[in-house]
Amino acid sequence: MKTILRLGRAALVAAGIVSTSGLLQTTELFAAIGDIGLNLAAVHSETEKLRQKVAAAGRNQTRIQSAASRLALAPWAGNQKRP
Repeated sequence: MKTILRLGRAALVAAGIVSTSGLLQTTELFAAIGDIGLNLAAVHSETEKLRQKVAAAGRNQTRIQSAASRLALAPWAGNQKRP
């Protein structure tokens, strides 16, 4: 009977060790997945910032072109003097 209890106890200890090592590997895997998620979020944030900068630059270019064309159509444009 004592031999069976010792075997059972040894099996439980072995199972605990194996499950703990598996848990540590799983934890490392989840940590790596979490890091990847954070990196993707940072890339998405930077992409959004760049998209907003490009959109603002496009709006500014349109404003500059509009102002330039208004100046070209102004009555004092060319050889005429300003009023």
